[in-house]
Amino acid sequence: MNSIILPAVRAAAVLLLAASAASAADNTIITKFEKAVVAKALEKAGATQIEHKTTERGDHTEFVVGGLNYGVGYRVCSEAAGCKGLPLSINFKADTPFSIASANSFSRARIFTSAFVLPDGRLVLSRYLIADGGVTSEHLVENFKVFFQMPDELKNHLLKEAPVASLPGAVVPLAGNADRHVDEDLAALAPANRLTSK
Repeated sequence: MNSIILPAVRAAAVLLLAASAASAADNTIITKFEKAVVAKALEKAGATQIEHKTTERGDHTEFVVGGLNYGVGYRVCSEAAGCKGLPLSINFKADTPFSIASANSFSRARIFTSAFVLPDGRLVLSRYLIADGGVTSEHLVENFKVFFQMPDELKNHLLKEAPVASLPGAVVPLAGNADRHVDEDLAALAPANRLTSK
């Protein structure tokens, strides 16, 4: 009798533990990007100093990850449906201008993140997320985490393109600007970003 009950109890315990682990993941379906939902996902992804702002150019959220300043905007918004688009970005200013070829080669190698050079010479890394059809909270967190790896990817890409000897102190010549771009026409004041080779 014990030989039947003991395995059944063990199996029940394993199922209970598995169900508990599955419920620990937040699989809430997001069908629109709300500030509170975005802030919660950003926190889970490691962001700090999260601030929501509204300017003449629209709503956006500024935050810091690993000492770098990022921003997200809220796009494709309506009263009925909420906001369906979430452009995520970070930008850098250089002592010497970035080439469009560098931005293009970076973008070609990283299909879900785009790099582009603005008319004023800033280099922008961007990723656009959509809520159409719904995404889980965990999916949103993972998208943020992937994007937060992109500044290091950019630094490594630029180091391969530029001779290291020409870089002062082996520092990639990226200095953040006073503006952080959420997208090309939504700028917000923010502290400078700088990437180093370490």
